[in-house]
Amino acid sequence: MLEEVEPTPKAERLRTKTSKALKLELCTNIHTAQQPFNMKRPTSGIQVGDVISILPDAGIEVSINRKRVLWNNQDDKLWYGMVQEVHHTRAGVVFDVTWLYQPNDTPCGQMVYPWNNEIFFSDHCTCHESPGEGELLGKIKEEEVLSTHSVDWDGSQDTDKDFFCRLTYFSAEHCWETFSPAHRRCSFFHRKEEDSFEYQLGDTVLVTSSQEEQAEVVELTVLPNSVGLATFRRLPSRQHYESQTPPNELLYSDEEVSYKVTQIAGRCLVRIFRPGELIAPPYDRGGAGNAFYITNALQCGRVCPLEDTDFSLRQAFDPSKSFPKLRGVDLFCGGGNFGRGLEEAGAITMDWCNDMNAKAVHTYAANAGNTVAPFTGPIEELQKLALLGTFSDNVPEIGQVDFVSGGSPCPGFSRLTADKTKPKQLKNQSLVAAFASFIDTYRPKYGLLENVEGIVQPETKKKEDVFRQLICAIFSSALQRQVLSSQRFHDIHTPTTKRDNSSYTPATRRENSS
Repeated sequence: MLEEVEPTPKAERLRTKTSKALKLELCTNIHTAQQPFNMKRPTSGIQVGDVISILPDAGIEVSINRKRVLWNNQDDKLWYGMVQEVHHTRAGVVFDVTWLYQPNDTPCGQMVYPWNNEIFFSDHCTCHESPGEGELLGKIKEEEVLSTHSVDWDGSQDTDKDFFCRLTYFSAEHCWETFSPAHRRCSFFHRKEEDSFEYQLGDTVLVTSSQEEQAEVVELTVLPNSVGLATFRRLPSRQHYESQTPPNELLYSDEEVSYKVTQIAGRCLVRIFRPGELIAPPYDRGGAGNAFYITNALQCGRVCPLEDTDFSLRQAFDPSKSFPKLRGVDLFCGGGNFGRGLEEAGAITMDWCNDMNAKAVHTYAANAGNTVAPFTGPIEELQKLALLGTFSDNVPEIGQVDFVSGGSPCPGFSRLTADKTKPKQLKNQSLVAAFASFIDTYRPKYGLLENVEGIVQPETKKKEDVFRQLICAIFSSALQRQVLSSQRFHDIHTPTTKRDNSSYTPATRRENSS
């Protein structure tokens, strides 16, 4: 039986303090009605920086009168854009805009979003079309504009303006980051290719000749020329010469090779260890996280000791050096595989853990020693104590938690579960909501939820999508979000990987030719 618990003044005070420090939204009363607009503002004299609305592409050719009728019908969707440039052509005035996305244009889909006046800036614009007569495809004609709108940039849901904007949505990657005034300049997202090369001399990267070929680790030694060709130092795998060595041990060599910048698959971590030096995590995990190490060199086709010299490559972080780490809570921790793995990566200490299974918690504690304070019992009970301000060694105070990880039980979403409607599986599914509620209570700096692909529902069940609703809950607090594919981090032989966003299909906007 669910029980509504109001936070005590102490708990609410700590939550408010933490939210303000991290610039997160404090949930008050959610919006239950559609955003009303009481007046239609003039559309003449529109300038750069103004926010305008139009009908979706399907309605572009209808009459102006039809648009006015639709304006008064709040059930009809509008598109919004911020004007980047005004063009005066023989055919009339046209505008380039950066599109402003509404929550249902994003992976939030048609699930419940608490704020009806939030809008997201984006990297999606119309600026790369020619404004010449007869070439107006993608531009916004002046007569298409329904109205102008006021936006509270970096504002909050209680604004008196039409909308507020706190996040920028990246339409290709389906992820968000905190809005910056610099984002309002179209050039921020569309720099010339020669100005956008993100690597420096000495950086270590993965390159490949084709999608099927195994990636190769190299060091950038000469920046790309005018045709995008760069020079790299080869760092071959030691396994090619001594088969019993770890797959992520490399050899320092003097051999150079040229690749096009388009063949770079991404960055990787490479660190040099001296003889007798302990190979510490994450470098001792066989290449997990694309982490590699070097202990020897390759000379004349032979493996030999490294010489004492200054190396040009920019080494990855030194795990032996101390630095402030994030204090973490490991939810649904089981025996500790997920949370302990995150901890061994080096940036987090799991100070607290929680699971229903007492034997699993004992296993976790036995492996962790005295470094973790376990809470055995339902996550709802742990959160109830936090809301009541009953903090203890195993109930962290709000504001102390920097990181929350959760590997909520997957049988509720797994394809292997024959009947996902059984009470036990519905309970497993509901634990995603418990994770979101825990985030809302503790307001950590970072969080990571792990589950199976089945957590994302097909389009036929898009109104019953637990994952999309989780996104709505997370972003209503102004947190940033990315979906990560496990392939990106566990297989050093995968040349190119992408975030797994294939199920997310935001509304189609006018495409440009870039």
